[in-house]
Amino acid sequence: MLELSVKGSLGKFSHLNLPDKIIDKLLNIGAIQAYKTAKAKAPYLPEHPIHLRDTIKRLDFLAARYIKISTDSPYAFITEFGSFLRKAVPFMRLAKAAAQRKMKSTMRSAILEAAKEEKQ
Repeated sequence: MLELSVKGSLGKFSHLNLPDKIIDKLLNIGAIQAYKTAKAKAPYLPEHPIHLRDTIKRLDFLAARYIKISTDSPYAFITEFGSFLRKAVPFMRLAKAAAQRKMKSTMRSAILEAAKEEKQ
């Protein structure tokens, strides 16, 4: 199994005390981006009967602010990281990077918007 998790923790930005609805929005935006990117970047491997893209699933644990994007395909790990016989074709790592970029840009926008509202 290969999985990617999107968590609702702000880490070094936790001191900003953002409202729960903004944190939930960020979590959902990141998860959507990760899911779409993982599906789009999953390669087609003609030697396998099931397309890797079709095995990617999204599981939401909203109460815990945790979303998991995973695949239970037996060849996902080798596809992602490669082996001595096969070159790596990363798709989950690309999905994680895309989700992080999207969450950062959304958080930046939300903070700027909140700052504008507070000035008024």
